[in-house]
Amino acid sequence: MVVDAETGEILMVASEGDQIRVYPQKKHNQKEADAILSLKEMGITYEQYFRINVLEFALTASTMTPNEIGFLMSLLPYMSYVTCCLSYSNGNDLTADDMAEITGVTWKTVLGYLESLRKKDVIYRGKHSKGYQYFVNPWLFSKGSKFNSTLKTMFRNYRVKTRGNKKWSEL
Repeated sequence: MVVDAETGEILMVASEGDQIRVYPQKKHNQKEADAILSLKEMGITYEQYFRINVLEFALTASTMTPNEIGFLMSLLPYMSYVTCCLSYSNGNDLTADDMAEITGVTWKTVLGYLESLRKKDVIYRGKHSKGYQYFVNPWLFSKGSKFNSTLKTMFRNYRVKTRGNKKWSEL
C-alpha cells in the first residue's frame, strides 16, 4: 500500500509486478507510515486508534481526579480524526446527554466533569448554532499525523508541561 505519511490516507494499493520507488522522508514520518502499514495488515484502520502523548498526559493527569480520567478515556473513541472534536462517526456532535449515556453517569455529573476539564485545558467547549461542540486537547491525544490549526487557538492558554510549562500560543 502507498500511504500518505501526513494524513495516513491510503493513496493506492500496489499490485503484483508494480515497481515501488521510495523517496526520502523524515525518519519520524517513515516510522509512522510503517506503523500505519502494520496496523492495516492487522485489519485495523487509522481511525480505529488514537495516540497519546504519554509524558504530557502523565503530567496533566496529576491534576485530574481518577473519575475525570475515566470519563475522558471513555469518550476518546468518539474523537474525530483531524479536528479532535467529540462526535459520532456520522458527524453529529456529542451532547452532554450523549456523554451521560456513553459514560453511565448523570447529566449533572457530566457537566461537572466537562467544566473541570475545560478549566484544565483538557477539553474545549465551542458554541455553534445547534449547541456546543467539545474538543480534546491534541497535546494529550490525537488520531491523525497532524491536526487542524484552529485547535492551537482553542487551546492557546494550555501550558505545555513538556516544553517548560510555556503556553502553546508562545511556542
